[in-house]
Amino acid sequence: MERSLLRAAGTYNPQKPPRHPRTLVNALFGLILQSTVTCCSCRHVSASFDPAMDLSLELGGCASVEDALRRFTAVERLDGDNKYRCEGCKQLVPAVKQMTIYDDPNVLVIHLKRFDGIFGGKVSRAIDFGMTLDLEPFVCSRRRCRTSSSSSKGGSSSSMHSNGSAGSAALLNGCSSSSCDSQGGPCSSNGHSSAANNACGCSKQQQQQRQRADDTRSSRGEYVLHGVLVHDGFSANSGHYYSYVRDGVPPHGHWHCMNDSQVYRVAEATVLKQAAYVLFYRLARQVFAQLLGRSGGGEEPAAQ
Repeated sequence: MERSLLRAAGTYNPQKPPRHPRTLVNALFGLILQSTVTCCSCRHVSASFDPAMDLSLELGGCASVEDALRRFTAVERLDGDNKYRCEGCKQLVPAVKQMTIYDDPNVLVIHLKRFDGIFGGKVSRAIDFGMTLDLEPFVCSRRRCRTSSSSSKGGSSSSMHSNGSAGSAALLNGCSSSSCDSQGGPCSSNGHSSAANNACGCSKQQQQQRQRADDTRSSRGEYVLHGVLVHDGFSANSGHYYSYVRDGVPPHGHWHCMNDSQVYRVAEATVLKQAAYVLFYRLARQVFAQLLGRSGGGEEPAAQ
């Protein structure tokens, strides 16, 4: 769909695809993931950013979508044979790594990894999900001012050297994943100190603009379920797909089952009982005039 839109706009180039295509598809589904690695020795923080269209979540040990999101954003310790070569102190050192959502999408697509490869088995058990989803605990709610930025294949990266947030301090004091919960770490709602802000060269006006943008984004975390895709079968190479979709007719927003040529209304409770394969959540307060005027699928991390 996105390639068709790019062709219609005359900007499609298979040899050099744009990092953030300015299409309706990207404006609807585009998000940016942030991966941070914090050195336990010198506290140097390296961050990389990658655009995506959905979140693919592992289900091992998870009973709900929230559990899978917590696992996705959990802090990982890099130590032993898996030590990290720090760009700051130029050594192999223990470090902590965390993945968070840097820019949240207008329509969130969650892919639950139910299949173990093409010829593997299927996770058929129910994974709890709700009619609403609060994404805010998994979103990087404070964008750090970065001192340097460089492009790399598949995304961009930057590095910074500061004392970081209260969450990262908790990690670094003991330098263990057990010293902080899975939502702490380098990307915390406490942000970073004003000294770090000043050190990066941002003007006071730029800092105020970023603060206002972050405050606005902090109200974007609530999502409402709009669609559920279900796979009926035992493996990835067999079975049948059908879906449940909420209509857009106010004030009720009834649910309907879409199964080939059959379309019929179902109760909300029926939807919540499904063994979902893909979930579609939309922002609870979406202003479509702003959506259509938005250029690109997400705010690209600014290089300083």
